[in-house]
Amino acid sequence: LHPVEQVSWTECTETCRQLGLNLPREVQWEFGARGGTTTGWWTGDDAANVATAGNVADAWALAHGAVADWVCEAWDDGNTIHAEVGSFRANPFGLHEVIGNLGEWCEDKFGPDSHVLRGGNFTVPASFARSTNRNTSPSAFAFLVYGLRPARALAP
Repeated sequence: LHPVEQVSWTECTETCRQLGLNLPREVQWEFGARGGTTTGWWTGDDAANVATAGNVADAWALAHGAVADWVCEAWDDGNTIHAEVGSFRANPFGLHEVIGNLGEWCEDKFGPDSHVLRGGNFTVPASFARSTNRNTSPSAFAFLVYGLRPARALAP
């Protein structure tokens, strides 16, 4: 019921391969996360609308063990770390937790030894969890806020 976290790109791609799945390309991830919208978040351009749609650093986290230097939103979503799958409203494509929760590995390379992560995570404010948010990390590095959203090719 919880997202897979603390996994490297290398571990994710090997596991996905064994299951007949893959990591999405960045463009696929963003298309899915946007859910057909063109705004900063699929919820619109107002960060306040993220409160019921994504798990980002907030007042609850700050009061319940968040690192003191986290920049936190004023709302309370009841989560200090990652949220259980399906805790927040789904986007128009039916995808949950595409705003915040965990950064998700993508297939795309960034330099010789790094790959791309998309989305925000539970340690950042909403402004760092926009649909366009992009980070990179060494492919073999696993971290508390790194996860995955496996994809599967559709047959025509």
